[in-house]
Amino acid sequence: MVECEDSHGNTPLSEAAAGGQPLAIQLLAELGASTNSKGAFGRTPLYRAAFGGHLEAVEVLLKLGADTRVYAEDGSTPAQVASLDAVASVLQSWDLSLTEAMLQNMEAEWQCQAQEAQQQQAAETNCLALKVQQLAREQQQCHEAVASCHRPFRPSSHLPALPGHQLYRYHEPRAPETIRMALLGALSACRYGKLLVFDFREVDLFPVVKRQLEAVQPGLAQALLSHGLLAQERYLSLLRPTDGAEL
Repeated sequence: MVECEDSHGNTPLSEAAAGGQPLAIQLLAELGASTNSKGAFGRTPLYRAAFGGHLEAVEVLLKLGADTRVYAEDGSTPAQVASLDAVASVLQSWDLSLTEAMLQNMEAEWQCQAQEAQQQQAAETNCLALKVQQLAREQQQCHEAVASCHRPFRPSSHLPALPGHQLYRYHEPRAPETIRMALLGALSACRYGKLLVFDFREVDLFPVVKRQLEAVQPGLAQALLSHGLLAQERYLSLLRPTDGAEL
């Protein structure tokens, strides 16, 4: 923002110089504004301060590295357009070796800042690349985890083929036996398209269902919720010798 320009090409520091505001000039220069920028008609801040007769502003600009040798578009220098003799005298007697030293120091500082900015940008880019790689690995791990959870269940050939979908209704007689048979049918869903449905009749009866599952087999509710029942064909433990020929 300190180097922004108005419609005439003048910067804030140039405007401060034209208005004779040494404190504003000092502040803007400390923020990085150039003391030798050219605005309208190729005039520098020093040119405009000299033209306006602002002695203190001229002195501050000189100490900040303003160059008395920079010409405007018409070929005139700040000393030539100075509206006060005191201003012209200061400009004409100024030691240009001081200006040269300050300009060299500023150039070295700008190069150092540019190098630091480049290094910082490179470090931020590298850090961002590492984060992207980490996110990609985490995403891949998530995909693998999801894929492992959705592997198709292929029941053993020993699993019975039960007719129709399996529906258990609350208060149904012989609940544990009905649940056992319905569960066996649901486990063969990928072969026979059967479903296991618990009809709560619009009442939160999960604890009741859990008790009914426990009545079928201790630990059955947790085994269902954790998919443990599908591991190593543990579901075969639901079979009974009295299930009949169709099982």
